[in-house]
Formats: sequence, C-alpha cells, structure tokens
Amino acid sequence: MGCNFSMVGSKSTETAKKIILLLGLDGAGKTTFLFRLRDNEFSETVPTIGLNIEEIDYKGTSLTFWDVSGKSRKLWKHYYDRVDGIVFVVDSSDPDRIEDVNSELANLMLEPTLAEVPLLILC
Repeated sequence: MGCNFSMVGSKSTETAKKIILLLGLDGAGKTTFLFRLRDNEFSETVPTIGLNIEEIDYKGTSLTFWDVSGKSRKLWKHYYDRVDGIVFVVDSSDPDRIEDVNSELANLMLEPTLAEVPLLILC
C-alpha cells in the first residue's frame, strides 16, 4: 500500500474516474470529512447506515467516495475489488479505541486484494 493518487491533477482532456473507499471506526468522522470535502464547510451529519456515495470533481478527476458504515466492518471486504484508493479516518481524540483502529488497519494491510491500493490515514 502506498499514498499515490497519480491521476489526480492529470492534464488529460478525458475525465479520469477513481473510486475511493472511505473507512474507519464508527463515529471517526468519515462522513464529516466527506461533506467538508464536498461542500467546503462543516455540516451536521448522522451516522451512516450501510453505504453513502458521493461524487466530487477535483482538477479533472471524478472521485467517487464510498463512505461505508464503521459498524459494518465485516462487510468492508466486499468493496475492496473495485477501489482505486482508501482513506482511513481515525478519531485521534478517542484513545479508548486505538486498539480497534490498530486491528482494523492491520487487517487492511494484510489484505492481498489491497496490496497495490494507495492508503491515506487521516487523524
């Protein structure tokens, strides 16, 4: 896993499309981050149930974010096959859940399907 979104900012006239999987424990701030990115302001959010999909255009690249509920961690693996990158959000103000974060990150790092998928960790 690395941290390289090579198509972002590409000068190609064709719009590049990337699917970004947004993961993290429940309550970590995934949806808050996504809405801030989309609207350039903080919005009120409610916990995600299942999947929230948002598309954001950035410098000629269409980024489709799959915001997956942190309570549905056993289902995360069903999204791995089609993603171009992962953003993992960590609530660094919640030290009681650091062990859970470590466990989930370790699972991601060991997943063969994700061996070549860039990973960004937001704290």
